[in-house]
Amino acid sequence: MQRADARDADPARAARWLDEAKASVKEHAFRMKRAADEDNLREALKCASLMLGELRATTPAPRGYYELYIAASDELMHLRRFFGDKSRHGRSCVELYELVQHAGNILPRLYLLITVGATYVELGEGSARDVLMDLVEMTRGVQQPMHGLFLRAYLSQMSKGLLPDKGSRYEGEGGNIDDAVEFLLQNFTEMNKLWVRMQHIGPSNGKKRREGEREELRDLVGKNLLALSQLEGVDLQLYRETVLPRILEQVVNCKDELAQPYLLDVLIQVFPDEYHLATFEEVFSTMSMLRANVRVGSILNALLGRLLSYAEETPEAKSEFEAADVFPKSFECCQAIIGAHDDVPAKEIIGMYAALMAFARKLQITEAGTLDDILLALANSLQSKLPITDPEVAQQLSTLLSDPLESCELSVVLSLKSYPKVIALLDEDTKKKVALGVVQTLVKNRSTLTTVDHVKMLYDFIDCVVSADAKEASQAMEDVEKERSAAIAEEQNVVARVVHLIKAPEDNHELQLEMLNTAYDILLKGGPRRIRHTFPALVFAGIACGRDIVPADANNDDKEAISFTTPIEVKSPWLKKSLHFVHKSITALTEVAGRHEKALKLFLEAAQLAAVANLESIAYEFFERAFVLYEENITDTKKQVNLLFIIIGTLHKVNVFGADSRESLVHKTTGYSARLLKKPDQCVGAYTCAHLFWTETVKDSDSVASCLKKSVKIANAVRDTFGGNAANRIEALGLYVGILNKYLYFYDKTPEGCTSVTVEALQALIDMINTELSSVGDVRNAESIGALRDVEQSYANTLTHIRQQKHKVEDGTADRYSTLVV
Repeated sequence: MQRADARDADPARAARWLDEAKASVKEHAFRMKRAADEDNLREALKCASLMLGELRATTPAPRGYYELYIAASDELMHLRRFFGDKSRHGRSCVELYELVQHAGNILPRLYLLITVGATYVELGEGSARDVLMDLVEMTRGVQQPMHGLFLRAYLSQMSKGLLPDKGSRYEGEGGNIDDAVEFLLQNFTEMNKLWVRMQHIGPSNGKKRREGEREELRDLVGKNLLALSQLEGVDLQLYRETVLPRILEQVVNCKDELAQPYLLDVLIQVFPDEYHLATFEEVFSTMSMLRANVRVGSILNALLGRLLSYAEETPEAKSEFEAADVFPKSFECCQAIIGAHDDVPAKEIIGMYAALMAFARKLQITEAGTLDDILLALANSLQSKLPITDPEVAQQLSTLLSDPLESCELSVVLSLKSYPKVIALLDEDTKKKVALGVVQTLVKNRSTLTTVDHVKMLYDFIDCVVSADAKEASQAMEDVEKERSAAIAEEQNVVARVVHLIKAPEDNHELQLEMLNTAYDILLKGGPRRIRHTFPALVFAGIACGRDIVPADANNDDKEAISFTTPIEVKSPWLKKSLHFVHKSITALTEVAGRHEKALKLFLEAAQLAAVANLESIAYEFFERAFVLYEENITDTKKQVNLLFIIIGTLHKVNVFGADSRESLVHKTTGYSARLLKKPDQCVGAYTCAHLFWTETVKDSDSVASCLKKSVKIANAVRDTFGGNAANRIEALGLYVGILNKYLYFYDKTPEGCTSVTVEALQALIDMINTELSSVGDVRNAESIGALRDVEQSYANTLTHIRQQKHKVEDGTADRYSTLVV
């Protein structure tokens, strides 16, 4: 029964047509199976022919036709089983073969012929070669593309397991592997022709729709190549001499932009890797003959991917790759493809060269010249694609640039002159991402820069995140301060890590300083926005170099045991040069707004290194520069207090100064303490300064006592502010407890000569604290209760310490504390 076909724009009509057709197939199939069950051959063939008549529809969409085909072909399996049982129908296969040819329409007739033919071969009544070749010839009678495609797909399905393959039961009289290959190649060729012809059927405005439909049907064609690859008898020789040439011939001759890449992709995926290694040149040659719009890059990538997998899984195959010159020929093919196709997308170009890079790595081709050639070719190929702004493409390029860093020695990577050329292809933001990725990879791999050239080349690689542009360099410092951002900080903190990669071999301090000075010159060009983040790393690298020189030059076998607080005579001239480098680096940092606090701390750090090397004048210079920064640039009260304590701590540890120099520095420090804005800070500063008069080399008991007494006076002033209100008295109590702790510290130094701190002074302070605690209890309020509890707890801890000292008999401690009443 014929009905209106439906492939028009009405989905409801199309669905209705499909439902009706499937219902008809189901109805005729039911009658066919009933006739078969009754052993009624003619009725079964008649019903089968009517069922298959539904496949004569010419206009359904491929998806709908496929559903109809599946329904009909599944039902034909019942008929095939019926044909295979002679006892039920009483006919030989030859008779069946002739009988079904009386079907009125060619399409049902051929479906029935294929079904009978499969039974014919399976029962051994006919030669597989003769029957299958006869069928493949007869199917030429259907030239409607979709009908022919599905008919030949059915032929391929029915022939599965019936081919005269090597070792099969059909080999011999039924043919040989050559016949099996010929059958599949003929079927493949005809199916591909039908598939290609589909694009020309219908109006020109429906071309896009037809291309989509062809995409849905492509696997019908590709399954022939899969069947070829599964034949046991297809060895390398047969593949190279027969199978591959016939497939490639069809690929080239079809001149179809959809078929060519698909067929090559299937070819690459289904046949073994070793076959591709032996025949890659033939495939490369075919790529140059494809249509202009074919994306050849993806095909090349697929082939190189298979070869790469083979190289990874079969290490012993490396000699085969070298003998066949696979890499050079792949490189030539890549360049030829890009040269012949102007419209190859940047993504494909990068993909091809990334595959080449991975290929070279796996084959252990890591010579700088080869890698440089790849990068240069990539840079030249991408010139016409600028600018590269697609994030996915940029990430792909970034990954490619990371490949040499992962696989090659750093010296090889840094000698790649084309590396910066590839980075230069990217837009500014992407350049920075790639440059930072380079640094992060080097840090992750713990790479080291061991020559001045290495330092220069690496900074050249990442110049986009190192140098300031003209506009930025001309900005005023206050503008730079305003523009500072978390993004810049994060970026430059990564750049700063490069400094820590600089490591001269075998403690070559001269080379280390030369490399650091090179880095200094380069980073200085980055301007204030970058110097603020990168120069602290330079300073610490310089100090580290100096610290390496000190133990290396000391006459001490136990280098690790050397104290960095005790001066050591150092003869090496490189220490002074190291300190000079540190000095100029910190000085550059002092010119950057907002970095004075950091610069001051670095000057103090450097002063300790100079002091341990017994370089008094240099240590004094560092302290002097720190003091200038403190006086002129540190205005925040809180920062002044914190930095003062750091100054006191550093000066206390340094033992290199003569009496005059030390007196000058101590005098300045105590002056800073006295000039602090808030009296509580002055108090803490005063008793902290006491440490400056009691060091390993200085034992000034009277000055210690003077500092402590001064702190008590300041605490008294705090207590009496505003008539001694609760808040001030509690704050003063906290100061008294702090002073008491400091008194106790120096009282324990009595055996060393700190005699000016007496037990009487301690007792007086304890009595005063007790009195204040008893009186402040009358003025407690909600605001002060928390602070008071903290003071009481701290005082209780101090008293516990005193009681413990009273029971400590060693060194006369108990005797010294015996008269103290708590």
